[in-house]
Amino acid sequence: MSILLTVLKIIGIILLVILGIICLVLFVPLRYRGNGSYNSDGLNISVRVSWLLHIISVRIGYEGKDAPRIKARVFGITLYDSLKVNKKEKKSKTKNKKKEQAEENDDIYDIQAASFEEPVPDVPESDNEENSDETFGDFDVNESGGDTAKPQKEKFTQKLTKIVKKLVDFVRNIKYTFRKICDTIADIRANVNYYLNVLRQDSTKAAFNSCKTQLLRVFKRIAPKKFRVNLHLGFDDPYILGEIMSVWGMLYPFHEGRINIDPDFDHKIIEADFFIRGHISLFVFIRAALIILFDKNIRKFYRQITKKS
Repeated sequence: MSILLTVLKIIGIILLVILGIICLVLFVPLRYRGNGSYNSDGLNISVRVSWLLHIISVRIGYEGKDAPRIKARVFGITLYDSLKVNKKEKKSKTKNKKKEQAEENDDIYDIQAASFEEPVPDVPESDNEENSDETFGDFDVNESGGDTAKPQKEKFTQKLTKIVKKLVDFVRNIKYTFRKICDTIADIRANVNYYLNVLRQDSTKAAFNSCKTQLLRVFKRIAPKKFRVNLHLGFDDPYILGEIMSVWGMLYPFHEGRINIDPDFDHKIIEADFFIRGHISLFVFIRAALIILFDKNIRKFYRQITKKS
């Protein structure tokens, strides 16, 4: 009995550990943070993604025209660094180039050494081609060329029947092609009417509204919780800058001053810097997917589309 209780206890502990891992994956968010700038020197971007109190973290950096650097850490231990990988690749490439150059130098030395060797005299070939002209004796050649039988002339009636047959076949093909085109047009018209009737149904409209609601909810959850954008803009035509400022003013209720524009009407300039911070949870995507999957209107719309196709 004690052995059975011990086994059940171990199984319960394993199930609790698995359940804890699933809860961590589903509910612990993936946090991201990024900042960057753009000016005459180029584009600079730095992004950091972390999970579970920075136990797992990934950093991505890009400066100017250099290749982006990716660095991954687990418990503070670096598991991957693209900069070190690139250095190793460059070292291996330089070693391979040195080996290739050494092999090329060896090949050149062998060619030069072979050029100083004495030429080998040609060995006379066997006298097997003396009677080469006699090989034509195996073929029967008709010197006179033979008189080819001339094709018999077709009668006028036979030519006429052939022409009539070709015309009849041509008319039949035209009739078949026209009928096929009419059938195709009828099928397309029937399909268009069917899909239009499906789209006009109330269940289809409810399905689209449900998808729209879930997508907006997902976008709202993954959007940055905090962000700031500063722009310093100037164009040759002041009218363009005026239009941008008017659009920026109309969108003020959405960005609430977190997008700032410093206009410059005297110089042509584009400078910017930004900062974003937010988090993404896997549970948000799974929840939206389950709602869409079990929605009766969406399932009905899917059946109607697949049934016709």
